[in-house]
Amino acid sequence: MNRKLLRITLIGLVALVAFAAAWPALSGAVGFKVQSVRTTPLAAGLGHSNYRGECLGTKPGITLVVDYGALRSGQPEVRCAINRGSAELTGWSLFLSAGLKVTGTSDYPTGFVCRINGLPSAAQQDCLHTPTTAEGTWQYFTASRTGGWHFSMVGSAMSHPKCGDYQGWRFVKNSDGNGPHLPRVTPKPFSCD
Repeated sequence: MNRKLLRITLIGLVALVAFAAAWPALSGAVGFKVQSVRTTPLAAGLGHSNYRGECLGTKPGITLVVDYGALRSGQPEVRCAINRGSAELTGWSLFLSAGLKVTGTSDYPTGFVCRINGLPSAAQQDCLHTPTTAEGTWQYFTASRTGGWHFSMVGSAMSHPKCGDYQGWRFVKNSDGNGPHLPRVTPKPFSCD
């Protein structure tokens, strides 16, 4: 391949990547939006270590608690993502590390949790836009060595849990009454230092 053809090909590829990265902003600027919902795949077979139950000092990691509220009877789901406490890990990517499936909305595909492990169902929420409190939403809580559950002031994609921390989610609707509706697991955060 001659140099001129190679250069044109590389410039074309760079332009294509730049266009793909800018597409969401461009589509919104011209008045339409591509409707897509992104799902984080299950961690099975991807080399992530996790187990059911809370993390312990002997198996350090980050504990993820999912309380389905009225969506599913029974106790909350509790998973430990072993040795997951790096700067790259976020509350969003913790789902993958813990072996759970998460779906965002088309507006916020990797930031606003619309569905965890298929709940609420597609018939209950289409996840095209941010659900209302009347439809029900996932509330996000964190717990670190400083105490119990706290409503997170940042989204899951902006949260960076540390080893020994707890991350909690609870599905709540207006019909559930006044809160707070904390996850029904008492966090026991610890230090991995």
